[in-house]
Amino acid sequence: MEPIIIKSSSISISPQKMNLVAGIIRRKDLDYSLKTLEFLPKKGGRILHKLLQGAAKNLEKSQESLSNFYLSKIEVNQGKTQKRAIYRAKGRTNRIRKRSSLINLYLSKKEVVAKKYNLNRFKLKLVPPGQKFCGNYDYAGKGGCREAEEIGKPARQRAEVQAQDY
Repeated sequence: MEPIIIKSSSISISPQKMNLVAGIIRRKDLDYSLKTLEFLPKKGGRILHKLLQGAAKNLEKSQESLSNFYLSKIEVNQGKTQKRAIYRAKGRTNRIRKRSSLINLYLSKKEVVAKKYNLNRFKLKLVPPGQKFCGNYDYAGKGGCREAEEIGKPARQRAEVQAQDY
């Protein structure tokens, strides 16, 4: 699924200040980001909270769960800069640059990925007849050594059988 893009118009805050706040919520869940920004004592936090709140309400209208989305990408770009002058003594002037930012938020849906059991960590070895097998995965909390079920099979195949028991 393609990400949902939320674009803002020009916001009167410098991109450097806004990027500090955006870094806090990058690659985070949507509900977590809303809760974090609600109590952040920065102007950028209030602005991003409003943007995300609008997106959350749109998702609720389309009957999507907020917990299924995360902020995959946040772009904070520089907008137009207003230039002002402060008049100083002896006919001099200083420049004031009032910077603005443009924000793009990318909301993506979470994908469920099933974890595979990693069998590569087991060593391939043969157990002589009558001996117990103590592999890497066996430790005190799991009952210690176990009897080899089929003598002569590599340890990896026995580990697959024993992993299914857990």
